[in-house]
Amino acid sequence: MILPALPTSNMTGGGLGIFNQPSSMVNTQQQQLQLQQDNRLKTQLAIKAPGIFGDERDQILVKFNMLQACCGTGKGLVNYNGQAQTVDFTTDNPVCRFKVCEGSLCDIW
Repeated sequence: MILPALPTSNMTGGGLGIFNQPSSMVNTQQQQLQLQQDNRLKTQLAIKAPGIFGDERDQILVKFNMLQACCGTGKGLVNYNGQAQTVDFTTDNPVCRFKVCEGSLCDIW
């Protein structure tokens, strides 16, 4: 029994990546994962050691960033890769403690 030859393909551009996914999809997933890791690292640095001023003002900034991170809103300042950058605090961050409960109180009298 003779088996047919497998077709060869040019793997320079749009080949298949891990688990038969297109390589562009794998690259996009890797970029999204890297962005999530960067945002998580920026959040942790913002609430622990922002390093913007290099003096006691950083401790005030730590408290303000922590308040915003716990609320899950706002932007914080952080010195990341030698540059002052902002980080968005969302409700998805691990330090967000306050959740919103909304309701109405009816007059029963």
